[in-house]
Amino acid sequence: MNLIGMDIDAPVVAPPQQRQTLEDALADVFGALLETDLRDGSTISDIANICTEMANELRTQATEQLHRPARYMALMTQADEMDAHAATWTLLFYLYGASLATLTPAGAGGPSLAYGSRNWLYRQLLADHIKKEIDADVARCARVVSWLESTADEALKRQANVPFPPGEGLWLETKTEMRTRSGALVSELDPDAPGRMGRLLHPSNAKSQERILARVWQLLRAGKLQAAQEVCDNVGQPWRAAALGGGGLYGALPVGQTAEDYDNGPVVHLQKEELSDEIANGRGPLLALWRWAARQAAAAGAGDKFERAVFGALGGDAAAGLPVCATWEDFAWVYCRSWLESWAMRSTPPEAQPTADLVSGDAVMAALVRCGVAQDVAKNSVEGAMSVVTSGGGGGGGSGRAYITEIIDDAAAARGFGVLFAQHLMAAEAMANAGPTAVQAVRQIQALLIRGDMDVLMADLCRMIESGHRDGGAVGDAGGSAGGVVIEGGGGGGALFGGGGGGGADLERRQRICALAAHMLLALGGLGELVPQTNPDMAFLQAQVNVKKAHRVLELYTRALLAQEKLTLAPRYLCVLPVHVRNSLCSELLELYTKRMLDVDTSAALRASDGANVERADVNRQHLHHGTTTSAATTAATALAEADAACSHIVAELGMWFHRCVLLQKHHAGYGSSAGAGAAEVEGPRCGYQWTDVSENELRNQLAFFTLGCRYNREYGPYQRARVARWLAQPHIVATAAAQTREGSNSGSIYNADGVVDADIETAADRGAMNGEEDAARWVAANVDPMSYHDLLDFVNCLCCEFALGDDVTAAAGQLLFTEVLPRGLEMAVISAVLILEEELDKAHQTAATYLNEEGVVEAEAAAAEAEAKKQLADRLRNLLSELEEWALYYDLNAKLSAWSERHSACSRAAPGQGGSSEAEVLRDGGELLRELLTRLLKPTWQQELAASERAFAAAADARVQLTLTLTCPSTSTHDSARDSYPELQGASLHQFSYDLQRGLLRARADRELEMGMEVVPAVGGRGHITLNLSVAAEPQLWRGLVDLVCTLLRGELEGVPPVLVVTLDADRATSLAVCRRCRIGQIVRRCAALRLSLVGLGLSAESEDAGSELVEILAEPAGHSGANLLDSHMLELLSPVQLAQVLQMEALTYERHLRNVQECRHRLPLKEGEAGIGR
Repeated sequence: MNLIGMDIDAPVVAPPQQRQTLEDALADVFGALLETDLRDGSTISDIANICTEMANELRTQATEQLHRPARYMALMTQADEMDAHAATWTLLFYLYGASLATLTPAGAGGPSLAYGSRNWLYRQLLADHIKKEIDADVARCARVVSWLESTADEALKRQANVPFPPGEGLWLETKTEMRTRSGALVSELDPDAPGRMGRLLHPSNAKSQERILARVWQLLRAGKLQAAQEVCDNVGQPWRAAALGGGGLYGALPVGQTAEDYDNGPVVHLQKEELSDEIANGRGPLLALWRWAARQAAAAGAGDKFERAVFGALGGDAAAGLPVCATWEDFAWVYCRSWLESWAMRSTPPEAQPTADLVSGDAVMAALVRCGVAQDVAKNSVEGAMSVVTSGGGGGGGSGRAYITEIIDDAAAARGFGVLFAQHLMAAEAMANAGPTAVQAVRQIQALLIRGDMDVLMADLCRMIESGHRDGGAVGDAGGSAGGVVIEGGGGGGALFGGGGGGGADLERRQRICALAAHMLLALGGLGELVPQTNPDMAFLQAQVNVKKAHRVLELYTRALLAQEKLTLAPRYLCVLPVHVRNSLCSELLELYTKRMLDVDTSAALRASDGANVERADVNRQHLHHGTTTSAATTAATALAEADAACSHIVAELGMWFHRCVLLQKHHAGYGSSAGAGAAEVEGPRCGYQWTDVSENELRNQLAFFTLGCRYNREYGPYQRARVARWLAQPHIVATAAAQTREGSNSGSIYNADGVVDADIETAADRGAMNGEEDAARWVAANVDPMSYHDLLDFVNCLCCEFALGDDVTAAAGQLLFTEVLPRGLEMAVISAVLILEEELDKAHQTAATYLNEEGVVEAEAAAAEAEAKKQLADRLRNLLSELEEWALYYDLNAKLSAWSERHSACSRAAPGQGGSSEAEVLRDGGELLRELLTRLLKPTWQQELAASERAFAAAADARVQLTLTLTCPSTSTHDSARDSYPELQGASLHQFSYDLQRGLLRARADRELEMGMEVVPAVGGRGHITLNLSVAAEPQLWRGLVDLVCTLLRGELEGVPPVLVVTLDADRATSLAVCRRCRIGQIVRRCAALRLSLVGLGLSAESEDAGSELVEILAEPAGHSGANLLDSHMLELLSPVQLAQVLQMEALTYERHLRNVQECRHRLPLKEGEAGIGR
């Protein structure tokens, strides 16, 4: 390749790999967090590993940015922060998970010698004291020390320190230099010489000494005292190893992994030796004496700072270790380790050594003086040591007791571990040494967890996230971040995180902290730390407050996922939210998918081309689904199919998580019932150690709740409402897809290995391969809640009523229901569901009879009630399906009629020879359409039985029939497309319309002497639609009057009331169908009369069957005996006087046109004798 005149091959840049974000990684773990027993620590360690992996990845990226110092430093800071987050999750396990897993931080104090509790070692007594949590502060401090030592151990493993060469600790250079008799160096080579003589070692030996002791300090900091002793032995300082091991091979009080190694290690012989010493000298005085000696060594003032720090840590002198602390964790370990050992020995004091068993203090002092120790120093040392071993831990006011209670020389230590930690490690000056601002924030979280201060932690987390959400107004992605929630905004981030912000680094920091904080709250809830108490006291009230704050944090995090369009991650978090929050967020989730689906332009697919689509849109009673996609709309159809597949996927995800929660709630039902009424009132049954209250019908309820809200949403027009109905069909669609997959794999479960769908019902189709559509439909119906079919059919029928009562625009939306919304195989699946219910009904009757014979009256009544419920559901499904078939017929013929009208208009405008549909084709198709309208739709029995008054009275509440209409005025409408929302009224037009409507209804009610309750409710906020509430007693005459009045209003024939457009209609199915039947039949009759006129205009004889000559005969057909209890059985009764006048007028025009045609034909072609008129 030639670049700028040079023959150079351009480098091939590989496309960047998609890096998993923090939210994705955490969501992967959340499934296990929801259902796994957290006591094994696997879930917590998984999140810690995620943080560690991200830290390593950031460090790898930093190595590639060495030429950009600012970017390098930023990446390294983020890596340090992620390491701190990993440490937080490890702390979470040590504080809460380990205790649930019966892992005691101090172990058992070494292997048991099986000699009985009376022969326990003092170290075992200390461990047992911590295990039983006799002093909660001591046990908590032990867990914190375990965590601090584990993090230091991990840091040591990452460092990969090079071993010291043998003999590194020998003072050979000092020995050589001694021969020169230089006065600056020591003149003796014993270990105490530098301190005793106040002289130095050779510089090279001093540096080696510092390196060795620094390594010893690192190992001691990690709890690896045995490894520190091995280092001393290897470098040639066995005397130092002996000094370090004076309190035991693993230290005075090993915790964490070290305690586990001690319990499982081959140290029985050491335990026996120690037991022998304690039998001889008492429990604990030798350990107390050794710790006192270590403290004296640290306070001597001579030697290396690391040496003082090492002996200070062994003796409990926190001040001696502070100079070598490099991190906040180092400071925390020094304070916590010193407090732990001192307070544990205070709680379990060592026994006093009898004075008779001791060597004379004067003899010891004389020996020290002979070794060069000053007289006063020797005296004080001997007296201090004697006080330690003789008074044990209980000497009143003696120096022995003082070294225990005042081991950390401040008042905070005496008030408990929490006060000590807050004063020394949570103060501003302590946090200043914790690292960058991002790391300091994580340390604050760790500090609050260590103190167990959930109130402050919840308050700060909630305040930070809410302030960012409120001030910034949005939660979104920060470019190039590690993934997570970004809380935008500058002010008031809360005491925990500070109030600054606005810069990219601060946003990324908040992003990571908030993502991990949400999951930390989930883990705390699973570990039982955020579960409300059962006792009605202040703790109970505060626990409720904390749980609500945790829910608020989780809610905002879930909203952030929605804002970042990480929609597939949201379903799993909905399970752990309260019902009202879950409903709201689930609706938001579904609305986002709905908007994606509605954004797909399918207008091309809605337009028929030359009637071809209309023919294909004929009613198919096998599946109620018709394809109308043309080649011109292939792209739009593909996009719509992809959007629909995404909707199916999210429904499957919701179903999977809800179903999983239900199963786990049943599994842990015993735990939930034993938790007490107080906890159950707040959180519900415990699910996988997460508190949830997911119902068995959760998915169906959420879909019904969302679709119902969309139906009443002013922003949703007819097209949007029709599309929304697809959500209720998704359970059937998902089950159908699973059935197709199963047919190939012959699997017995509707859900795959990932749990996309699940079913517990086994049908005949489950026990063998499915044969044909009927078996497949039965299998699908068996794995879908029959109430889901009920919700779908009821919702679609309601929309059909509302769309039919509108205009041509809403009628197009109604046709969309049957062409693109309702799925294939629906009718057959509903019929199968009815058959399954009837089979279960028979079984329920048999069960009731069995119980009754066995004198199980209560069980028999329950079985009978179940049978009655199944019967009612089966009847409702059958009626709803019948109604849907009638609506399918109506919208199919209505669409054909509209398409024919367009063809007729185009044919009339076209000049001869311009192509398109010929006049003969239009004439033929019009005649066929008219015959179909007259024979299939214009008959008294159309929806007659479903619109019976008895059905309305059976569904009436409080013996009154209720009907609610939401109306608007189409005169001010820009409602040109089904995609537009319904026109809204506002201002003067709203008030005028409301006034005219109320006045007209009052006048009509008075004229008809109709006893009817009426309420006209104006739009909220002065903009929107008018709501009309009507009600009558459940009596046939009043019900007829109500239906007649509503039809008069909707047909625009109510005096003084302008034309109205129906937005929603709420009533029982019979009343709704009665209104629709009266209004629509009259309209169809008028359109048939218009079609008849057009056909006669094209040349057909008005007296021929092709021109609908029987229309007048149908209207004049007398009522049958079957219509006695129905609203009406005479077709003429369905037309208002105005409609009848219009029909008769068009019929007159038809015959006028017919006569004109006959006259014109006679002029063109004189009739022969005996010939009849045209058309015979």
